[in-house]
Amino acid sequence: VLEEQGKIAYIKLINQVAQICMYDIKTKTHTQITFDSAQKDEPSWSPCGTYLAYSVEQGNNSRIAVRNMVSQESYFVTAAHEQCSSPAWGPGVVC
Repeated sequence: VLEEQGKIAYIKLINQVAQICMYDIKTKTHTQITFDSAQKDEPSWSPCGTYLAYSVEQGNNSRIAVRNMVSQESYFVTAAHEQCSSPAWGPGVVC
């Protein structure tokens, strides 16, 4: 939950794929954030609310991705051959 901006990131199964979605408490609207065929889970907001980290599972790989919520660009922060999950932001992160 990103309390300052009133947004909640969550997982929703869409066409058998776990996608990242967001609920805006102020406008009471839901928005789908991810659209590809990989399974996503465990979304975690950065302290400043600019970034959303999440796990991406595809085949036997599990990686961490980060989405810039301003530019709407996503990128992986872990290598394809690593098995990584459960991203979490520390309180000292400066955005």
